Amino acid sequence: MAELLTPLVVAPVSSLASSKNTTSLLCEPVSTATSSVSAASSSKRIQQRTSDAISQDVLYPAYTDDYRIVKGSRAGLGMVANRDMKKGEMVLKDSIEFLFADVQEGDNIILVGHELASLESEVPVPSRLPLTRDMLIRTHGVPVLREDPDDPESAGIESYRLEVPWMLLNHSCDPNVIDSSHKEPEGEAIAARDIKRGEELTYDYTHQYYDKTLHSFECLCGASNCRKLVTGFAGLSEDDKVRLWPHVSDYIKVQHTADSGNGPKTRVQHPTFPERKLSSPGTMRMVVPGPSCSGSEIAIRRNGDKFQLVATKDFDFGEKVYQFWNFIWPEQGTVDIDMVAASDLYDCDAPEGTVIRVTPQEHGVRDSMGRYRFSGYNMMLEHSCEPNLVYNYKDEDEEDDWRSTYAAKPIKRGDVLTVDFNTVWNDRSDVANTTGVCQCGAKTCRGTVMGFSHLPRKQQEELKSFSWLRISPPYEGETRLVSTGDALSPHINRCMKKSLDSTDVTDCSDTASNVSSSFDGDLSSGEE
Repeated sequence: MAELLTPLVVAPVSSLASSKNTTSLLCEPVSTATSSVSAASSSKRIQQRTSDAISQDVLYPAYTDDYRIVKGSRAGLGMVANRDMKKGEMVLKDSIEFLFADVQEGDNIILVGHELASLESEVPVPSRLPLTRDMLIRTHGVPVLREDPDDPESAGIESYRLEVPWMLLNHSCDPNVIDSSHKEPEGEAIAARDIKRGEELTYDYTHQYYDKTLHSFECLCGASNCRKLVTGFAGLSEDDKVRLWPHVSDYIKVQHTADSGNGPKTRVQHPTFPERKLSSPGTMRMVVPGPSCSGSEIAIRRNGDKFQLVATKDFDFGEKVYQFWNFIWPEQGTVDIDMVAASDLYDCDAPEGTVIRVTPQEHGVRDSMGRYRFSGYNMMLEHSCEPNLVYNYKDEDEEDDWRSTYAAKPIKRGDVLTVDFNTVWNDRSDVANTTGVCQCGAKTCRGTVMGFSHLPRKQQEELKSFSWLRISPPYEGETRLVSTGDALSPHINRCMKKSLDSTDVTDCSDTASNVSSSFDGDLSSGEE
């Protein structure tokens, strides 16, 4: 759980319009948080972050079960379907979606999994893509409307945000992707017709842009009905306006109504953000989505100077509680990260611009190959020796982009979510500024959060006997065969095996500096 960094104050940006306002009592505005471990990286690129101009990286998965990013020899980047899709089906079933507005010159998109995407690309996909203010305002940004608190008679305040992953979706006058709502953070893009794996995903830009001069360029889509010029909705013929009207965004409908003299106009107001500061020299700033990216019914809550995850509904024993995206920690797990909250689509998200500092040693979980993995908001879980959450190490592949948590006991709305650190980490003895003493208050409290290797043999044997749902023998209610270590992380199981085999266990400390040589130092998704 991260601590509050008092010198930085984040001015919250108003939430985007949403119909799912179910967690307002649980999500209080949060500001900036930190833990206290200093950055370990000394690479040239990390050193550059200590200059006056502080760049910001944005997480962008380049390869998912739904799509992959490709690059042509003549054209730029584009999105290609990674599976067959039926007409009317959601395009993104297994991918994250989020928006962000704080864009400055020098920022970058970090294409996580670019090496895997490059295997099926005409030209290798780059590891990063420079961002500019022009991309936000003119070429790639999404117009967003929100209520105007100062003028209830106006049509609202308009601003622009970039959207992951749709910002790399190319235009077509005959698109195979349409947007059903333009509001929800997920499930809005649907297939306009059947789409085959390997087919490029395309969208008609006139569905979301209105200005006929700001958004205008030659069209090269090659469709039989190509209009030859990509322009905002205002530049279309009257016949095209009527034909496309059912599919355009609320923003376009408001603007068109105002231009026709039948409604109020909008007011342009770009969101402002505080001056960027690093929590410590060498730290990496990275924009990441909140719980709304997975539709999870949990919320980020500030409690004093700490952040917590809380349930926003009741969960039954064994029920899936939330999903989270995870990938190999940047810079081979040698750099601390200032996690920057993306646009807060629901009240469950932290306000956009909120910064939470995490370190690989304290928050990253090592996989069976010894690599630290980054898991976003999942790293805000607290410890308990009688946790209400577990991971399914038995059935889920640690290399999967999406992982899940499950209820280890009935959970009530408002409960703080916890896991047992001693079943996740093997040795946390070198984590800075921690005594390692457990204060969870559970009846069976083991007195330490230093990791599995620091527990007495009797307690280790007890945890080794648990099923993945933390059921102890005789496993009442467990319908599957239970193996030793099902409730323990792959890293702990690997360290136990190495210990039994009398092999070198020096890399079994969760704070060890060495990382598996199989990791190439780039931001790959971990796919083999």
